[in-house]
Amino acid sequence: MLQERMTVLLPPVITLLGVSFAFSNTSFSLTDVAIVFAAGLVFIDWFRKHDWYWPLHRKAQRVALYFAAIIVLGIIFLPFDDIAFGLITLYLVGVYFVARYATHLGYRSTILKLYTVGAFFSALYGITWWLWVHEVGERYRFFFDDPNVYGAFLVPATLFFMWRVLAKDTMVGYRTLNLLGASVLYSALLLTLSRGAWLQAGISLGIVLLIMFFTKQFDRASYKVLGSGVVVILIGGLLMSGTLTEHMLKRQSNSDYHRIENYSYALETISQFSTHRFIVGYGNGSYEQFSIDAFAAHNTYIRLLFENGFLGLGLFGFLIVGAVFKNRREFHKPDIAILLASLAGILVHGLFIDTLHWRHLWLILGLL
Repeated sequence: MLQERMTVLLPPVITLLGVSFAFSNTSFSLTDVAIVFAAGLVFIDWFRKHDWYWPLHRKAQRVALYFAAIIVLGIIFLPFDDIAFGLITLYLVGVYFVARYATHLGYRSTILKLYTVGAFFSALYGITWWLWVHEVGERYRFFFDDPNVYGAFLVPATLFFMWRVLAKDTMVGYRTLNLLGASVLYSALLLTLSRGAWLQAGISLGIVLLIMFFTKQFDRASYKVLGSGVVVILIGGLLMSGTLTEHMLKRQSNSDYHRIENYSYALETISQFSTHRFIVGYGNGSYEQFSIDAFAAHNTYIRLLFENGFLGLGLFGFLIVGAVFKNRREFHKPDIAILLASLAGILVHGLFIDTLHWRHLWLILGLL
């Protein structure tokens, strides 16, 4: 009876989970509802199978548990720890395990496709928003609180369409349909006016193109489409050149100076750490308590080193390396290539913004 209920409930919950990532924000959102439901089903299935050691089956999963242990120890012992910040990090490690278990059950491709569906319709809404609703200088973010995070969220979906546009021996109609999807997502990505998301998209797309080139995924039509895409990107950039230039100058004068000052101060502070503090850090979410004017880190690795020490940063790094190493023989497969390229883009983006609490980062790690 329980198995029959699982069979009936799991597909709609996985559907909700995949699509819900388009409706994320800082507060409790549809994504969290889907994650809680999925986590309940995962726990029931895990309990039913009595596979109590499943979290320890893979090295990457053990590293995730060690990272969670560092977070818990920080909550308990470090005096500057922000408990809420630490609990959110633990919650996202839980998201990682939900995604791992869904992958274990064979739902990786399904989740990625549904994630793309949600991203596409949110981006399609953006065209209407831009034509009739937006104000000059306003940045598109859909349901997200931050256009930088929304732009980053769109990147894996963009890669999903681009692979299918450029893959060899693809039917013209199928290629055209995917080109439409990629164009809609590209437009929404531009409207976020997020330099970090643009950089992430460029890095991720570059990696996908390299994978496709070296694994001989291109045909003659692929190069034609690729050339046309470059032209479209240049035209799009020229059409938005005025807005982009104004935006760049404004961001340079407003936030960039504070970020550079913040980086310098953070590195100087870390260089003065005692050996003990360098190893364990000051505690989860403590960075703002020491920064200038409570300014956020805007750098994932500086935050991890400052708050969780070399142990936390090292374990996070091992988690990334483990995901890449585990999939090293399957990098030519579309889903794996898209996820690995998306992860690489987020890692670069993490140099300029905090990415630790991005739900889709932990989803990607779990799916890998």
